[in-house]
Amino acid sequence: MTGPKVGAGHVVLRTLYKHAIRSLTDYATPALNTLSEWQWDKLEVTQNNAMGVIVKAPMRTKIENLHMETGLASLQTRAERLTACFATKLITRAREGDIKNGTLTSTEP
Repeated sequence: MTGPKVGAGHVVLRTLYKHAIRSLTDYATPALNTLSEWQWDKLEVTQNNAMGVIVKAPMRTKIENLHMETGLASLQTRAERLTACFATKLITRAREGDIKNGTLTSTEP
């Protein structure tokens, strides 16, 4: 999909990555939260390589620059954000249910 003269541009490649690859990692976030640090590192290296292909960057390009150019967060940061959003939704729904049922109690003495 890429080449020196022909192929998809960075916008198309970024969109492809987000829809084909990152959607899978988003779906797997609950399982990914159990990974060890070296397993996260392996996934991050894979994403960093993909970001380098997307922007056609040299191998020596700093990872921070790749994140800035592509607008993609690290996989671990994204997983933490998705987990926090999911937990917030669960807590909110539980409280809404308690309010509807009239079982919400104050936590203050």
